[in-house]
Amino acid sequence: SGLDIREVMEEVIREQNSALRGVSCTRELRVTVRSPTLPPMNMLDLPGIVEAPADVAEQTRELVRRYVSDGTGLSMFLVVIPATRSPRDSTALRLVQLHGVQERSIGVLTKCDKLDAEDLPLLEEYLANKDSESAVALEPHGYVATVNRTQAGEDGHSRLVRQAQYEEQWFRDQYMPEGGHVDPDT
Repeated sequence: SGLDIREVMEEVIREQNSALRGVSCTRELRVTVRSPTLPPMNMLDLPGIVEAPADVAEQTRELVRRYVSDGTGLSMFLVVIPATRSPRDSTALRLVQLHGVQERSIGVLTKCDKLDAEDLPLLEEYLANKDSESAVALEPHGYVATVNRTQAGEDGHSRLVRQAQYEEQWFRDQYMPEGGHVDPDT
């Protein structure tokens, strides 16, 4: 009944690159979000920055350069970083710093449920949004944390609802007793 966007994306990549690898630097997928509770916004999903094969890394960097330089002051950038890695080791975060768009960026720490108990203080350090040996501040927006656990066979809305419930429970029970919020001033 609906359009399978993954099939369309794969078709574009095959058409442009003669194989199902690489990125499209000439075609883009835009999602327009409208809601009475949100400001008007367009979201552009840039591919992750992978280092192999080398041409994919360079194609992705070129897309980032284009969107950062063409972006208006209203553009926001999500910097997705696995919580199991230091933000300072993130290629995406290095690009944000290179282009000087920290003030228009939000860090998204994924896979928090994959952290060992002894690494939880590092997560708190990242969420505190202060420069440190392992973290880079993204003022004024900072970082948000997510978990990635899903049930096998679940998709769509029910998966998102269950994941949100799991995230909330995980942060409340195992990490932050204040309902998953970090106050950087405390």
